[in-house]
Amino acid sequence: AAPTFGSASKLGTAPTFGSPAALGSTPAFGSPSALGAAPTFGSASKLGTTPTFGAKTPEKEDHRAKLVEFYQKHNPGKLDTVDATLKKYAGREHELWAQLKKKYQEQAPEAEGTGPRCFLELEKDGEKLGRLVIQLFADKVPKTAENFRMLCTGEGGYSQATFAKTKRCYASTTFHRVISDFMAQGGDFTRGDGTGG
Repeated sequence: AAPTFGSASKLGTAPTFGSPAALGSTPAFGSPSALGAAPTFGSASKLGTTPTFGAKTPEKEDHRAKLVEFYQKHNPGKLDTVDATLKKYAGREHELWAQLKKKYQEQAPEAEGTGPRCFLELEKDGEKLGRLVIQLFADKVPKTAENFRMLCTGEGGYSQATFAKTKRCYASTTFHRVISDFMAQGGDFTRGDGTGG
């Protein structure tokens, strides 16, 4: 004669769920007696002297004033684009500042041309044309400048990447391509036509 699940005879005189008798003398969750004298969430006594919602918060960064100051220092010609730029990056100002930093503040300093000067003696069909003097910007591109200097002086030795032993030097090389009033290409001491090295 087992009692049915949840019947009073099985559980004894168990009260129904949530009744004061079921909980004993423990108050229901959230009741004032359960919380003791603790204040309700967000009250001033719990949070200290926390201001109410809507009180003055720390001011937002003034991106416009900051951008104006930035352009005055780095690029005054962009001052008339400040408002359009801020509108474009509204809510994403951190991206704007990252791009500006990359473009203006991490830019390599202007080259001063403090490196050595090299020269090439030019001739055409056996007739001397003169000397081409080249100022190297070793402060801007030190490896390239040193490489060029060594190819002018012949200090680079001989090439190991060609079938024939070839001196790494501009001496006796040709300008394989010349565009008047624009540029001249040369320095191919392995093949002489720009396809070598």
